[in-house]
Amino acid sequence: MAFDLNDNGSINSNPLVYFESAIVADAGCLLRLVLARPEDQFQTGSIAVQLTMSAEQMELLDAELQKMLALIAAASKRTAH
Repeated sequence: MAFDLNDNGSINSNPLVYFESAIVADAGCLLRLVLARPEDQFQTGSIAVQLTMSAEQMELLDAELQKMLALIAAASKRTAH
């Protein structure tokens, strides 16, 4: 898995402020992600990324997000005890 790195070798990442979605022609979706940059005021978004996704891409993304959520939830339960 490749991620963009900054000059320090850390992964560049922008926090998600909010997202919106819409169905397109009953065959896919639009997804709008609003992201904040480190220099932005807290909880404001300055970068918007708009994606068009097929139903197959949505299924793959859903499966990956569900897998990540399950791993995070399991780790959280282990550290809560």
